[in-house]
Amino acid sequence: MNGSQAQCTYQNENSSSDLASTLPFSQLIDILEGMSDAIFTVDEHWRLTYVNRKTEEIWGRCRADLLGHNIWSIFPQAIGTSTYHAYLGVMRERRAATFEYFSPVVNRWLAVSAYPNGSGLVAHFSDISEQKQAQTALAEERNLLRTLIDALPDYIYVKDTDHRYILINVAGAHSFGVSPAETIGQDSTAFLPIEMALQFHADEDQLLQSGLPLINHEERSIGPQGQPIWAATTKVPLRNLNGDLIGLVGITRDITEHKQREYQLRYYASLQEDVNDAVIATDLAFRIQSWNRAAETIYGWRADEVIGKRVTDCLPVLYTSDDQSNARARQALLEHGQWQGEIVQHRKDGTELYMLSSVTLLKDERGLPCGVVGVNHDITERRRAAEALREQRDFLQLVINSVPDLIMVKDDAGRFQLVNTSAAQIYGLTPAAMVGRTEAEMNPNPTEVAFFRQKDQEARDTGQAVFIPEQTILNRYYQTSKIPLKNPTGASDRLLVVSSDITERRRVEEKLWQAFDKEKELSELKSHFFSMASHEFRNPLASILLVTEMLSLHRHKLTDAQIEQRLGRIQEQVYHLKEIMEDVLELAYLEARRVESKPSRFDLDALCRSVLAEFQSQSEGNYRLSYTCDETFREVKLDPKLMRQIITNLISNALKYSPADKPILIRLVCTADACVIQVQDEGIGIPEADLKYLFEPFHRAANVGTIGGTGLGLAIAKKAVERQGGALTVESQVGVGTMFTVRIPLVFDDEENADEISDTVS
Repeated sequence: MNGSQAQCTYQNENSSSDLASTLPFSQLIDILEGMSDAIFTVDEHWRLTYVNRKTEEIWGRCRADLLGHNIWSIFPQAIGTSTYHAYLGVMRERRAATFEYFSPVVNRWLAVSAYPNGSGLVAHFSDISEQKQAQTALAEERNLLRTLIDALPDYIYVKDTDHRYILINVAGAHSFGVSPAETIGQDSTAFLPIEMALQFHADEDQLLQSGLPLINHEERSIGPQGQPIWAATTKVPLRNLNGDLIGLVGITRDITEHKQREYQLRYYASLQEDVNDAVIATDLAFRIQSWNRAAETIYGWRADEVIGKRVTDCLPVLYTSDDQSNARARQALLEHGQWQGEIVQHRKDGTELYMLSSVTLLKDERGLPCGVVGVNHDITERRRAAEALREQRDFLQLVINSVPDLIMVKDDAGRFQLVNTSAAQIYGLTPAAMVGRTEAEMNPNPTEVAFFRQKDQEARDTGQAVFIPEQTILNRYYQTSKIPLKNPTGASDRLLVVSSDITERRRVEEKLWQAFDKEKELSELKSHFFSMASHEFRNPLASILLVTEMLSLHRHKLTDAQIEQRLGRIQEQVYHLKEIMEDVLELAYLEARRVESKPSRFDLDALCRSVLAEFQSQSEGNYRLSYTCDETFREVKLDPKLMRQIITNLISNALKYSPADKPILIRLVCTADACVIQVQDEGIGIPEADLKYLFEPFHRAANVGTIGGTGLGLAIAKKAVERQGGALTVESQVGVGTMFTVRIPLVFDDEENADEISDTVS
């Protein structure tokens, strides 16, 4: 007990608020026992002479096992440590010392103040583990935000109201050809052409005056190599916690090629050092009796300014909980002898403070209430740190939600810790719903999940970023970077994943290749046409030239009949050339849509028989044309000219590529809504490789040999069918034969005719 008296006297020696001079011994003990700091005293032989309840709690030992024992025999593992030498310095040099250290014995961070006291020393220490944890958490958040902001290719920056940069990421600084540190305090005129910089300033002035954000504004800017680029810029007002406008946040994305980048910002906050608890003793009327040095430091009031005044005159109290009030606190104090809770107070200069207050009812030797002692622990910085951390997390979430790319952070087990809206939307979830889950729980494709895990493990094993040029996520294509994140100990325990959607770019590339292949095909067709055209024109011209030369040289030797015969040959070749030119012109008109369908009612059966008669009259009897027609219906409303051309070209084609002794079948069938014409031969057939090009102009199958032709007949027939809203299809087998089918929808004059035809067909 003598040790505790000596410690108490030392603590308040030469103080204007000497507790020992104003309070009974029992009340002083109550104060020491009620403090949130741990207090102990030792004599010159390091024997413990006093420990309070908080010391017992932190050390995990009762005072009966401590008092009278050498502190170093109780904690031998501390001998030789920096803490040990700090205490030795206080004892030997008789000087006060304060220090912080992590105690492996109690597994806590402790803040210690030690003072010489008589021949021994007194020390009080407090548990600051929570503060250290908050600092560590904030440091990790800062590291994550800095890593994320520098990993993004977008230019991200923060400016004050004078357009000066106060934050910029690596990509933004590199676009100016400098480091981020070199941009701080500078405005855009230091790095950009003056006209461009002044335009940026004008846009920013308008934003700062109106308070309205500038969203996805396209403008000219400067690229990483100093080249002009098109950029999409978003600028939003930046306000402090009080809502005051302090600048702007800008995100500039290069949209010259991809128009997809990501941005990230960082909002810095720091914690101030904790201070010792304020100890305030009052009488039952709450008039201040004592006011320690920590109270002076915390509240800014000197002891001589507040002694004798009511606490509420100096420190009005606001309660952070709606269910608390002065009346309820007094009631709890009277009923239970103590009250504890969070309150809001103010310094002398009006600064707001958040305090954790522990109030104890003091009793005299008779057990009667005689006063109140309050131990107030300043948690302002802790509250601000928590608010800053929450605000920073909210701000980080807001920033990454604004990025169209997928941004995710995973832990070692592959569970998502941070997800932006773009990433959550591909799984049909919200970011909050994804946190704590793995890809295997959301992605139904096991192959994709296995690939993700493989690349995640590769990044963790190497400690290096892994770039994936192309991968699929639920049928879309992405370009992905996986970046290991290190904790304060240097271990990679998390993974940052940034994925850009390249599906549209990939589709464009595929279309370009398809267009290239199509162009190549057209070039080959043109070459083939020129070859065919030159061949088809050369033969008649050669015949004409030969006959004219013969007439020129031997006319005097020829009879009139011989001359007439040779002139007839010239006329035949001229007619042949005329037919070729007419086919070319007809196809050109059809392709240019300069030939319009002119439907009229006519007898399609009679038209077919007329065409067949023309062919029968021209043949030498070597072909057998077999024709069948649906007798129940013959009249249609179609274009007779185009129909004649279609039937003529298909029959001509069948005759040309069929042996003379093989039949050719022509069938005409009319349904309720269409007419169908089929031309079937037993000719050479068409190779499968040529079928897809069969209706291309000037294309001829590979097996036609020396059989003449221009490759225009089928192309003209198909165009004539399509001009009437129909379709021309082909079925063929080499060496077996070919069947062409024409199907053209019927055109009716009115509903009555349609019903009549339908009834007839039925």
